Amino acid sequence: MPSSHPTTAELTQSVIAAGREWQVEISSSDQGLQITGRGGERLDVPIEFAVTDDELRAYYVEVSKSSLYPEDQKWQQWQSLMSTHLLEALHELDRHDAHCVITVGETGFTAVPQQLN
Repeated sequence: MPSSHPTTAELTQSVIAAGREWQVEISSSDQGLQITGRGGERLDVPIEFAVTDDELRAYYVEVSKSSLYPEDQKWQQWQSLMSTHLLEALHELDRHDAHCVITVGETGFTAVPQQLN
């Protein structure tokens, strides 16, 4: 369990782990996170997380403000809520008839349509 202020690497790994819960392969590179597979199938075009390290940290801070869990369980709170938000973004991906990126919106991860170059 990370300290009261998780590192970017810890937050990134938690998103990757949450993806596995939903049968989604998420990889991390110097360019950031991207969904490379779903339901055991590789994606022809990966879905990028258009989220900076600062935005990911701010997202964690916002989630940890909730009083759903006691102070000493903020990491569990993050994992639970972020994972749920990721699932909601995955459902959004399926509703859009366009390529999307994942961003952090008012309610956590969200899918936003984007033009392919």
